[in-house]
Amino acid sequence: MKKVVQWVLIKGGSMSTTQEIESESTSFQQLNGDGESTTVSPSSSTLNKFALSLIEPVNVKEALKSKQWIDAMKEELQSLEYHKTWTLTKLPCDKQAIGLRWVFKIKRNADGEVSRYKARLVAKGYAQEYGKDFEETFSPVARFETIRLVLSLAAQHGWKVYPFDVKTAFLNGFLQEEVYFLQPPGFEIKGDEDKVYKLHKHYMVSSRLHEPEKYAKDLLNKFGMMNCKTVTTPMISNEKLQMDDGGAMVDSYMYRSLIGGLMYLNHSRPDTSFAVGIVARFMQYPSTYHLGAAKRILRYVAGTLEYGIWYRKGQEIDLVDYSDSD
Repeated sequence: MKKVVQWVLIKGGSMSTTQEIESESTSFQQLNGDGESTTVSPSSSTLNKFALSLIEPVNVKEALKSKQWIDAMKEELQSLEYHKTWTLTKLPCDKQAIGLRWVFKIKRNADGEVSRYKARLVAKGYAQEYGKDFEETFSPVARFETIRLVLSLAAQHGWKVYPFDVKTAFLNGFLQEEVYFLQPPGFEIKGDEDKVYKLHKHYMVSSRLHEPEKYAKDLLNKFGMMNCKTVTTPMISNEKLQMDDGGAMVDSYMYRSLIGGLMYLNHSRPDTSFAVGIVARFMQYPSTYHLGAAKRILRYVAGTLEYGIWYRKGQEIDLVDYSDSD
């Protein structure tokens, strides 16, 4: 019978998250639906599968022992098939097939709980030859500086700007070169093991504009600061944060997540850039003092949600350059 149980497994100082498993007899403490604790006795194979689902596999052999990772790999392959990224064919005699490998990553939420098992199929690019398998070695990504410049020009000339986002844009670029891949490890097609995949589309990255006020509210909600007491400055004047300040250590994952969100907000809120740069120095070993300084930035943002970069039409376009060099 299928049960949804919350296991508490402590290993190396970390705790597990809620998992769905199948077991007829379930000597662990588990929480039932009424919040009461009961003792269960899972089999060793069940425990092994559960433990494997909480770590990132180093190879596909390990991943194939866990249902969660198998599902993640299937999801990746289904996405490639849906976007008609490649077709199965015989390898031409004058071509060389490039190998593939799986990369695995556990995505966690702000509480450190597992939110997603992510598997990505990547090419062994070191086997490719320049001019034969590829030409450009970069993706055409728009920098935020370029986006702000375009918005400035649009405001000056009265242009209309239409922001949009293309889902899985990295699967929509077509190749000019002929590139062939070996079949994904662990998912070779029975009876066609000698065939390869001909690639039709290549990976590229897209950027999109974000609405600063909406993003700021989402960030505040994520860290439970939406109804916090606001402040008028992002930092306390003359405050000096240090690495060894005697404060208690805090969850570094949560701290990095907070700083990452503030860094992204900086693209449309330059008034927080200096303060964010200071607290970003302590992401490896953050203390309660560092977290307090980071949360002060959130309190400042909460009181200035309407702030942002505004572009207005001026008399003329002047390019001004600043430098701090002597």
